[in-house]
Amino acid sequence: MKPLRAQMGLALGLAVLLPATAFAQTVEVQPAAQTPPVVVQPPPPSSSTVVIPPAQQTVVESDTGPNPMLVGGLVGFGASYGAAVIVAATSNHDGDHHLYVPIVGPWLDIANRGNCPASSTACDSETTNKVLLGIDGVIQGASAIAVVYGLLTPPSRAETRVSQKGVHFAPVSYGSGSPGVAAFGAF
Repeated sequence: MKPLRAQMGLALGLAVLLPATAFAQTVEVQPAAQTPPVVVQPPPPSSSTVVIPPAQQTVVESDTGPNPMLVGGLVGFGASYGAAVIVAATSNHDGDHHLYVPIVGPWLDIANRGNCPASSTACDSETTNKVLLGIDGVIQGASAIAVVYGLLTPPSRAETRVSQKGVHFAPVSYGSGSPGVAAFGAF
């Protein structure tokens, strides 16, 4: 029974297809017109450079704190003069009492040290003391100049640029060969 059904299905299929082919027209298929390929551009990078024109900014100034020259001069003078006062208070040498005088005290002490022949080995410690007094005098003098300069120099100020409220447009760059315009604002 199965082969009969299969034959009948085949006969029915041919009966439907044969009349359809009799009325069929010949259709010539033309090749499709050539279209250029579609090029998809990658999205611009997420980081862009935005330049806010100066006319659309408000400058807010704030004080940055103490003058660094003043602070450095005070610290240097305090350390060098403090060391000189400690030496003056604990030393048995006659000229060391000049170290209580700031800035010129070390130079007065060097002048009161006397002469000692350089060839004598007993003068080695005295030569070292003179060198240390000279270093202390230079540090005190330089620190005093820094303090005076710091007092005479106006304090520095920091500038902060704040954009005004509203919508602003600015040129941006999205990478090489990708210029653009950005809109931004504050409300």
